[in-house]
Amino acid sequence: MLTIDWSKEHGWEAPQIVPHGPLTLETSATALHYGISCHEGISVVKNINTNKLQGFRVNDHLQQFADSTAHLDMPSFDQTELLNCLKPLVQLDREWIDWYDEPDQFYTRLLHISTDKTLGVRTP
Repeated sequence: MLTIDWSKEHGWEAPQIVPHGPLTLETSATALHYGISCHEGISVVKNINTNKLQGFRVNDHLQQFADSTAHLDMPSFDQTELLNCLKPLVQLDREWIDWYDEPDQFYTRLLHISTDKTLGVRTP
């Protein structure tokens, strides 16, 4: 999975691709108490003519993800940079296509959550 942390002091940190695993959150995380989070999904398919992977309406999904982020007043991101971070992840996940229930496709979920450790609604 791809993780990119953000802090007020340092902004966006370097992206990391790590093995799939659990997320660690404080019990006071605002995503848990106030639902300050958003998600978007991108379907990735294998082109039967070229055998290359391609996302379905990727720019539309990235724009919707950015719009949701802005609506929640969460830290914004550069859509092109996020796409460039997703490409190596998709290549690593390519093997999933061979066993996934749907032929020649898989689904990747973008998740932006507020891990702010506070009780009370405010800008995350």
